[in-house]
Amino acid sequence: MKKPLLLTAFTFCLLNLHAQKINLLAYGGGLTGSRVYSLASDVRVKGEWCYGAGLEFDLDRIVISLLWTEAKTRVTEQLINREDMRTNLTINYYKLGFQRYLTEGKVRPYTQLTLGAFQGIPTGGGSAAKLAGEQWFFATTFGLGIDAPINEKIAIRVQAAANIPLEMGGAGIFCSFGGCQPNIYFNPILFQGEFTAGIAYTLSEK
Repeated sequence: MKKPLLLTAFTFCLLNLHAQKINLLAYGGGLTGSRVYSLASDVRVKGEWCYGAGLEFDLDRIVISLLWTEAKTRVTEQLINREDMRTNLTINYYKLGFQRYLTEGKVRPYTQLTLGAFQGIPTGGGSAAKLAGEQWFFATTFGLGIDAPINEKIAIRVQAAANIPLEMGGAGIFCSFGGCQPNIYFNPILFQGEFTAGIAYTLSEK
């Protein structure tokens, strides 16, 4: 536990030293519902409101982002020849990535790419929650947004993103007459759209 914390602290200090500007983010919006099919069940995740916060480190040509988004939702699993299972679920997305502004000017559109983790925490204490247990998956996010400054310290942010938790599908080494190469592939677990609006407050600027 100490090593990840030390690594995070070191990364924060390094970004702080090189950042031209540091922004504090606060936002809210909604996560879309999703549906996951398998051979034995049909799992539906209800769309719900979400909220989050983050830090941005502007390194002149690129912006590094540390983001967190949370939503409290409900999952229904429709099983074959069995009673449906319903579970309250707290969803957390932890993201580390970068964004790049597409144009210069007062109102600037941008693209965003992050890698991180999806955390699903069953709540309510029922048998379904105990059976499911806490789940962690690798996750990636692709997003588009608009940054619109109000003054020198505060800007309005509007963003649409696609959150995709992934599960490792397999790994191996494939060989042919041309040689061998390793291959790792991932399967998407679900797809959640994230639509948010909020503010970016400039903490420091060089």
